[in-house]
Amino acid sequence: MGGLVIKKLSKLNKIKKPLKKKRSVYKPRESKPLTKQLTRAIQPKPRIVKPGSQYKMPPTQYRIPDDIEIFAYCSKNYKDAFDFVVPSWIKIPSVSKITVYTDWDYDYKHDKVEIIKMFEPSSDWIVGTGRRLDVIKHYSYVNKGSKKYVLFLDIDCYIVRDINEVFQYDFDIAITRLKSDESHANKTATAGLWFARLSTGYYNFIEEWFKVAKELKKKKVGLRKHYISYVQYSFTEVARRSTKDYNVLPIDENIYNSEHSDISKWFSKIKKFKPKILHFKGRRFRDVNLVNHILKLSGVRK
Repeated sequence: MGGLVIKKLSKLNKIKKPLKKKRSVYKPRESKPLTKQLTRAIQPKPRIVKPGSQYKMPPTQYRIPDDIEIFAYCSKNYKDAFDFVVPSWIKIPSVSKITVYTDWDYDYKHDKVEIIKMFEPSSDWIVGTGRRLDVIKHYSYVNKGSKKYVLFLDIDCYIVRDINEVFQYDFDIAITRLKSDESHANKTATAGLWFARLSTGYYNFIEEWFKVAKELKKKKVGLRKHYISYVQYSFTEVARRSTKDYNVLPIDENIYNSEHSDISKWFSKIKKFKPKILHFKGRRFRDVNLVNHILKLSGVRK
């Protein structure tokens, strides 16, 4: 009996004891500096202006101003355009002043509107296009140091709703159609509609623009009437440069510069994007039926 017990005990001793599991040691991840975490937490994500837009806007940095100014050029042969669009500019709450340079004496009475006769009468399209540069130069340097928020507009641009929210973003000049792939744009940005702060960067931009425009005109580039002018080609070239001298913000033309050579496509874009500025290029403001339809699509008229 004793021998049997010893054998059983020896068998039990041979049973392997279960291995003890090693305790895992917690190693905390390296934490990022608190300032970076806080910055990331409070910084808003870039947002798309409208569904379908290709322009992603950067985070906002400034309050929305309630006092912006508009300036423009109008020749006498475009007086009907003036009478059509200027009332739409006047009604915008944030627009505090409108300065229109002309080539004739126009006694337009409204507290917001100032008319400056700067030129002799001319109905030449190329002359009128070039005069935009003279207007921009005069207005910019008369107001230098004022740090105003401004919008330059062609005289065929109709404002549907307030547009002052553009100034909550950081830029010297904000430009439409910089990313457009529409064939009618011929890869050019719009020189006849842009927002600007009268900052050092803005003055750097326009000085370069004036210089390139002069060079292109001398080379006889963009002198075909009612087509893309040397003013626009030079504007686009300067806007697309990579430089620290000025800050260009591309903004959505579907919202801030609604236009298209194909009228049916223009209708579709208006329905989809609900634009804030309508550009009646090609003297379309003279087509009463078209104007009525466009303004109905935009919600201006019922």
